[in-house]
Amino acid sequence: MRSRGTKVTSPLLTAGSSGVLLTNMRTFMEACGGACYDESDPAYIDIIAINAFCGPWNDQYGGCRAGASFIYDEAASVSNAFSGIPVYITNWSRLQTSSASEQLDAIDSIDEFFPASGGVIERVYWFGATDFGGGSGTTSYLTNVLPDGTTLGDAWKAKCNSINSSGVGDNADDSLLGEPDVANLIWFDDFDGNGSPDSAKWDYDIGNGCPNLCGWGNNELQSYTNEANNVQINNGILRISAKRDASGSFTSTRMVTRGKQAFKYGRVSIRASVANCQALGTWPALWMLPEEWVYGGWPDSGEIDIMESVGYETERFFGSVHTESFNHGIGTEKTGGIIASKDDWHVFDIDWQEDRIRFAIDGKVYFEFKPGDISDYKQWPFNQDFHILLNIAIGGNWGAATGIDEAAFMGDGQYMDVDYVRVYSN
Repeated sequence: MRSRGTKVTSPLLTAGSSGVLLTNMRTFMEACGGACYDESDPAYIDIIAINAFCGPWNDQYGGCRAGASFIYDEAASVSNAFSGIPVYITNWSRLQTSSASEQLDAIDSIDEFFPASGGVIERVYWFGATDFGGGSGTTSYLTNVLPDGTTLGDAWKAKCNSINSSGVGDNADDSLLGEPDVANLIWFDDFDGNGSPDSAKWDYDIGNGCPNLCGWGNNELQSYTNEANNVQINNGILRISAKRDASGSFTSTRMVTRGKQAFKYGRVSIRASVANCQALGTWPALWMLPEEWVYGGWPDSGEIDIMESVGYETERFFGSVHTESFNHGIGTEKTGGIIASKDDWHVFDIDWQEDRIRFAIDGKVYFEFKPGDISDYKQWPFNQDFHILLNIAIGGNWGAATGIDEAAFMGDGQYMDVDYVRVYSN
């Protein structure tokens, strides 16, 4: 019997058609047999991943984040096919672009695709090919000077040094949020009892966003209501339901504390379950928007996404911020992701300080946004009051990226359950 943890080096993984890595691994395992892999004594797969995910080689796959997601999804498919075998990535990626912002975004994406909880991707040994640009190997971008005066090489070195044994990035000492101090609780809704949500705490967005923001700005299909068919409290649990009726129309609910309660800084903690909101086309979210749009319309005044999930992203949750400088409209959004079971209840937190926002699930910090200049509202509009939103969108630019399972929204539909929403002062 081989010792536990024997390495199996995979075939080369390059940007290409989905499933190629899994096909290659099956061929390899069938040829090698028990000498290479024993399900009762799992090995680990060491993927040699070369993917020019920032630059012209990967434009067809959608650029930096899509390329990183491609590597991750391919590795995950292999792990799942071989009884959850751990996957290690030896070479993260080449960066064939001279854009400093794209290169820094690539560095940040490491924490998104290799989160604190580990998941199937347990470690990344080496980030980047030796040239960091230029297929000929003659061009190096590592000496590029960044806005803060350091070089790209310095940024990569700092990131590599910050990665700990579980594959998480920034600030290992701060990777856990402690239990909140109940003495600092300033607002809450535990959704006790049965019936409709407390009207003193919650209002609703109604309709499809027209005429000013049809599809709610994301080509979403649902019309929001405040009816019991879409929102109800039962035995102390809030349920938001997204449904399709016999006519083909979609309905859902978007609850807001706008005009009731808003917050600046502190810890927002929401216990929720999306176990029954996983079909293709679902897009549940727990998030925050500005109470007063001081710096202008979206995204200039900011957005904080405490939790987002889409049906086609299996077992993954996301936390994000959007500002004038950092938003998905221009491909610069700041986003973190983490692997966690969608079948379980989780506590989703943000720790919002005067100069940073940390995102956590079940107390584990997986993403931190800390801008270079908090005096610049384009980077940091988060010095104003924000209110809370709870909703399920249907379809949309992100939710429908791989289609919509319309049948899954019939009957009881897809629903998100929420146990509580609690806000603490710092």
